[in-house]
This record gives sequence, structure tokens and C-alpha cells, in this order.
Amino acid sequence: MRGGFLHEVSLKTFIKGSAGIGSYDFGNKSPLGQDLNTDTFSFDFAATWQATDKILVEAMARNDIQPSVQDSDNAMEITRASMGASYDIAKSWTLSLAGSWRLDDYMGKVQDLDNRYRYKQRTLSAGSFRLDYKPNVRFLDVYAETTYENSDTNRGR
Repeated sequence: MRGGFLHEVSLKTFIKGSAGIGSYDFGNKSPLGQDLNTDTFSFDFAATWQATDKILVEAMARNDIQPSVQDSDNAMEITRASMGASYDIAKSWTLSLAGSWRLDDYMGKVQDLDNRYRYKQRTLSAGSFRLDYKPNVRFLDVYAETTYENSDTNRGR
């Protein structure tokens, strides 16, 4: 169950958010017999600000619980946040910069390389820089993009 809002702060600023309690029933247990069913606080937030006619800033944060893809018979709470900005250099050219962060917190213990079971957390961060060219045709959008990604796993909580 979740409640939320959408608010137009001004003609150039919008925010939306929601919060509530999520009940997750996975119907199975971890390899160690841990119960993965849980009730947890969940949230979702987003904001958009048209700073000028040429600059747009966006931010978001949210969490949820999902089955794990890498560690079967497990689930994880995912918390993520991102922020980005774009600048319209000219009519057909846009420059964008964005960054994101994500935490995967596994609910059941995971077997490590030493065959020990531990709680696992993984942090992912990323950044991107992009230049778009959008000519006056509907079927073409050309861009150049560079990204940086980092992943750090801690198996010993």
C-alpha cells in the first residue's frame, strides 16, 4: 500500500513522491532456510526543474525488493538515486551530464569463494557525458556518449 503526490511547484518545477509499506512474498526460502518474505518501507521520489529555456535538471530516488538474478533463491532490497542535467547548446545540439548510485542489499546470506555464507551488499555507481544531434527529421538522432561505471561488492556484513 502506498500513497503519493504530484505537485507543480511552478511552471518550471515539478515534484512527485510516494511512500508506503510493501509486502513481499517470494514463496521460497534461501539455501540456508532463511525466510525471504518481508514487509518493508518503500519510497519513490522524482523532481524536474527547467532552470532556463536551455537547461533542464532532473533527480530521482526509489527503493524496492526484487528477486536476485545472480544468486538464485535469494532476494535483495534495491535503493537507487540519480541526477542529471541537459543543456541545449543550439537548436539541434544538446549536452547532457548524469550520475547514478545503487545499493543492492541481499536479504539472505550468499555463499562466497571460501564456501562461507555471508550477507552481501553491492554498490554500483555510474556517470555519463553525452552530446546529441537532432536534425529537423523525425527518424534520426545521432549521439556520442562516454560512461564510467564502478561496482563494489562487500560479502562480509
